[in-house]
Amino acid sequence: MLEGIIRESIDKKATKALRRDGFLIANIYGKGIENINAAFKSNEFVKAVKNKTSLVFPVKVGDNEYKVVIQEYQKDPVTSQLLHVD
Repeated sequence: MLEGIIRESIDKKATKALRRDGFLIANIYGKGIENINAAFKSNEFVKAVKNKTSLVFPVKVGDNEYKVVIQEYQKDPVTSQLLHVD
């Protein structure tokens, strides 16, 4: 299961620091739950997505476990590195 952290600060400086440390920025949202600003290790996220067997896959953020579907992702146009996932 993919494990991530909850982002306490969502400003630009904190986001850049997380990306420098190898994290992928993500937002988890859905009907009946409040939005969660999360971050996952980029390499672990790519491995989990490549090895998933169905559209829905589990992630653990903080103490909670969620079943998520990737709605959208953003890539850097020059390096093709993942920047953000919803």
